[in-house]
Amino acid sequence: MNKIDNKILAKKTTTFLFIVAVFFVGCNKQPGNKNDEQFCSYANVENIDKTIPIINDYLYDLSTGLNIEQHLQELVAWLQTYPCITDAIVFNKTQNMSQIEVLFDESGTTKSLIMDVSMGKPLKVTGYRELKHLLGCNVENPLTDLPWLKEMIDTYKDFRNAKIYMTTYRDGTIFMEIGTFGSADNRFYNCTGEEICTNSSVIRCDPELNIDRENMKPIWDSALLQPCVFDDPLMDLPWLVQWVDDRRRRVEEGWWKYARLYQCTFREGNIDPTIVRTGFLEESNITSGYTLLYCSGGASVCAIRSPGYNCTDENVDVDVENKILIIEIK
Repeated sequence: MNKIDNKILAKKTTTFLFIVAVFFVGCNKQPGNKNDEQFCSYANVENIDKTIPIINDYLYDLSTGLNIEQHLQELVAWLQTYPCITDAIVFNKTQNMSQIEVLFDESGTTKSLIMDVSMGKPLKVTGYRELKHLLGCNVENPLTDLPWLKEMIDTYKDFRNAKIYMTTYRDGTIFMEIGTFGSADNRFYNCTGEEICTNSSVIRCDPELNIDRENMKPIWDSALLQPCVFDDPLMDLPWLVQWVDDRRRRVEEGWWKYARLYQCTFREGNIDPTIVRTGFLEESNITSGYTLLYCSGGASVCAIRSPGYNCTDENVDVDVENKILIIEIK
């Protein structure tokens, strides 16, 4: 073998050994090699952001064979192994952003922080925040303790079907969705009463706001404030008197063949499932079921169609079987 061949062989051998070394180093590398002492030295208010690069290094090294949901669970389990973390819990998750509540042991005192996690590949921690928004804008009762919200409720109390919901969005602050009878718009406000965005058939809220629509909590409904007391509903409820006149006209003019109205009871699970409410079921020849109407103002709650006679709003449970006929117009 000549000198040139020896050089080529030596070069190939060196390259091979280098590849093998890299392979074994890569195989032996553990995702996010832990240094409990270093990590926990940062587990305090002044230095907490210094844990972010350590966490993101761990996330970067996670197996690519796992999906995003599995990565999030792996992160929670990994955080729980640190002696300075008493617990880590996923409490809010959307397509683009999730939040983990991390309980740090800071010199014997438990400190609760929210860790924001961007749900990309790989996952990435973007920062920490205090847990104020879980307390409802850091007040005991937003409905009574936020002046702007009290004023809004006073404005909407005479509306037939105004509702207020509470949820979270990108910044973690509690905000409310306001829907009023006769309007398809939903307006969103932060804790100070500043309007964040409006959802309508024309305008949509920016997806980057990460509004958690799946966990909206209803906290106020104007329909619950409006009394529905009567001896004879056809005489004592003004809206029902108007309803009878309107349906009689439709039948007389040949638009409808008949119209019937039944009294019934129903529950709204998303408001308070323990409250049994009085309502009315409208039936006519132009529909295959009923329309549930609020007793207090006659606003439509939902449609009830056969077969099954289930409300189109899954949160509403109507007792159709025990309905009572009030009037039939034909």
